[in-house]
Amino acid sequence: MNTFLRLLSVWIAATAAAIAQAPSGDISLGDPPMPRWHVGPTGALLLNSHPGANGAGNPGEPEQRMGFALGIGAGYDLASEFEIGGRLEYRSMPGRVVYPVESFIILPSSVEPHLLVVTTTTDIPQCRAVDLALSAAFKPRLLNRLSGMVAVGAFLRSALEGTYSQFIDFPDEGKPINPAGLPTDHNGQRLILKPYQEISDLNKVGGGVTGGIGVQYRYGSTRIIPAIWYDHSLTNVTSRPEEEGWRVHSLAFRVDVRMEL
Repeated sequence: MNTFLRLLSVWIAATAAAIAQAPSGDISLGDPPMPRWHVGPTGALLLNSHPGANGAGNPGEPEQRMGFALGIGAGYDLASEFEIGGRLEYRSMPGRVVYPVESFIILPSSVEPHLLVVTTTTDIPQCRAVDLALSAAFKPRLLNRLSGMVAVGAFLRSALEGTYSQFIDFPDEGKPINPAGLPTDHNGQRLILKPYQEISDLNKVGGGVTGGIGVQYRYGSTRIIPAIWYDHSLTNVTSRPEEEGWRVHSLAFRVDVRMEL
């Protein structure tokens, strides 16, 4: 929650600063001739969630990690309050999933192993993709220069690369039983199930649904559109059967800048 609030405050401050840089004249704006194209850059701060990354469809407890998206967007006005649009962007979507698991541990006070609950983690420092999203938006006029924005759509995703690791952290007072001789770290308190490596068998093509809500500020032929979007994946990150259900979802704090053509 603290990460969410910090990210939200940064996004609001950056958006307010961008709008404040626009000229302050109050020339009356009528609806522009329709239809009209508008094109420009798009960028977002992402909070990413990777449920199911622990294997066997176990969602675990995803810990949100911050990423980003950069690209170009375009829209086509069908009427003064309706448009269709799209964006093509590069996305960085790191993540981490933690879940409890039972494991045998040798405690200093006993020679017999004890079955205790320990923490298993899947760490995903890199997960990169290119997304193509298409959406339809309703933009009712609120003030002279300000409109609301509600949009829904879908996206296609082309995975580029990613890395991950899996490990178990044990309490300070115990040591793991390790008959397989797996590598350890943190003075033997961390049992490394998988060292950092490339994510194998990436699904090169995937997709999902997306939706957003925000506002549009218009000055002359320039539009600034801050919005919050949610991207929900419907396909798995990998094609490995043991990782069925591993998907990545993102909450995006997005700003689009569009120039009318």
